[in-house]
Amino acid sequence: MKNLLSIALVLGIVSLSIAKNEEPRVAPVSVKLTEDGKALFRYKSAPQSPITVKIYDAEQRVIKSQKLEKSNSFAKYYDFSTLGPGKYTVEVLEKGMAAKKIPVMYEGERNIKPVAFSDLKRMEGNKVKMIFNSLLPTDITVYAFEDGKLIHQEKITSVSGVERMYKLKGVSPRAEIELAIQTSDGYSNRFKVN
Repeated sequence: MKNLLSIALVLGIVSLSIAKNEEPRVAPVSVKLTEDGKALFRYKSAPQSPITVKIYDAEQRVIKSQKLEKSNSFAKYYDFSTLGPGKYTVEVLEKGMAAKKIPVMYEGERNIKPVAFSDLKRMEGNKVKMIFNSLLPTDITVYAFEDGKLIHQEKITSVSGVERMYKLKGVSPRAEIELAIQTSDGYSNRFKVN
């Protein structure tokens, strides 16, 4: 009876030990896409060994593989802007075993609105002053309309700041005058001159 009880106790300890060892370790990892087409990879605790980060495309082909030896928690950027839109998987390997797989959906570069400012001021003597500033140099086109009909068009290339004075001559004082500014990178604004 003692032998049977001893065998049962040993089997219980062994099975408990095996069950405990079979629990997969979930790596404290996150991936977040940023607006500039980069993915911020964060490892939130000290790795137990060197880790390998692999990025797979939708067809499960490895498109990037990197071995990282870190002793503390860390963050690293991976550039997705050079890849096309699609589904990707970021896999983290520790001690040669897959610790975590994270799906990433990259939609491509978002249309970023240009940073620009424009204004129109009425001046003395039937004149208007147009002001335009942008963060980056761009090509702009200025349009003038009288009662919806185009009466003037001017193209200015590769500028980040423009100040122009326009004299409204030859237009009816009762006409509806509009000035429009449009840039090659997508900014536009329209002003009524009354």
